[in-house]
Amino acid sequence: MDKNHSFPYLRVITLHLKLKFMKNKLLLVVATIIMAASTNKTHAQEFMAGNYNVNLGLGVGGYLSYTTFGDYTTTPLLIFSIDYGYMDDLGPGTLGIGGLIGYKATSYEYNYFGYSDKASWKDVVIGGRGTYHAYLDIDKLDVYGVFNAGIVVQQYTFDSNSPVAGESNTSSTNLNIYGGICAGAKYFLTDNLAAYAELGYDVAWIKLGVTLKL
Repeated sequence: MDKNHSFPYLRVITLHLKLKFMKNKLLLVVATIIMAASTNKTHAQEFMAGNYNVNLGLGVGGYLSYTTFGDYTTTPLLIFSIDYGYMDDLGPGTLGIGGLIGYKATSYEYNYFGYSDKASWKDVVIGGRGTYHAYLDIDKLDVYGVFNAGIVVQQYTFDSNSPVAGESNTSSTNLNIYGGICAGAKYFLTDNLAAYAELGYDVAWIKLGVTLKL
């Protein structure tokens, strides 16, 4: 075969091999990027299906707040809740389900013209809790939304020695339905311990506490 006619074939074979090599390198780079992204997602998303978050916190404000005259005392809302990772990859996040229980006590005493009024409220909150945890590429941070719904069992007592106060010693137990929605964030101090904050319209407007991840 004429050497002048063999060179073009050699150039084609060489170019084909170069293109194949470049293609393999490109596939390797893409695979590496995908694996790295998956790894980042796993580490950044601190709440996944099968996880349990046990939360203990205090809340202030909200529609369990009371205003009145006199010497007024109230405790923060003590809240205990559990979140369970129910489903991964529901859109760009994880769906969580759980429940909560809370307690708050409020009282006041009002003295006037030799008379006194005393009242107290004791509230027990029992409810269900749904959370949605967004996938974010931020290490140790879990950002989520919360929907709460349940009941508030309220025990109310009132006592007065005033002649215009009506019944001087009364008590009642009331049952109310509540619902709330808020946004929250957890920052993991260790692999299993986090500090959290939640803000929104709920039995408490602001909630702060700690989370134990199981």
